[in-house]
Amino acid sequence: MTPIDPFASFMHFAVNPFFSWVANVLGQSITLALLAMLLMLFLAQRADRVAHAIIAQPLTAGGLGLLTVVAVPVILLALAVLSILIITLIITVPLMVIVALALGMALLFGWIAVGYEVGQRFTKAIHQEWHPAFSAGVGTFALTLITASLSSIPVVSCIGWLLPFLLSMVALGAVLLTRFGTQAVLAPSEPATVLPNKPVG
Repeated sequence: MTPIDPFASFMHFAVNPFFSWVANVLGQSITLALLAMLLMLFLAQRADRVAHAIIAQPLTAGGLGLLTVVAVPVILLALAVLSILIITLIITVPLMVIVALALGMALLFGWIAVGYEVGQRFTKAIHQEWHPAFSAGVGTFALTLITASLSSIPVVSCIGWLLPFLLSMVALGAVLLTRFGTQAVLAPSEPATVLPNKPVG
């Protein structure tokens, strides 16, 4: 009879795909939640403007976000070709890194703003008033957990990526519309109703 190796049993448990998936999703959700709480301690007003822009102009924000995602890779490719042709790596490579980092920061900030809006709506639903940092942390955790689960479950993975993608595009567009939360965005005004003239007499 072969003795059972405890270490081998533990490793088999650790590399199990299901537990690896759970650890990955939870780790990602907790990390973004903590980052959201930290960010809201310093940029709560800016995040609130971005969240308002997402609600006020979702279609405009989504279109701008999608256009940015399409345009940025083209710009980076053009810079890469330019650096090869003109051999100006000292200028173009740092510029490419800056553009990529700015896009990543905008996506992250927008995602946290969406999470903040989710947290705010949750607190209103349960008739509570939490600190913005805590609301952002709870909302970002729930948002990341749900979207990551949808995109990872095999049964719905074929369409599960659509929700986080659309949310990311709207979030990115809202960040750009508000210039990283430095400017407020108003909802489009409804067209005025013209009343017919009443006959005099």
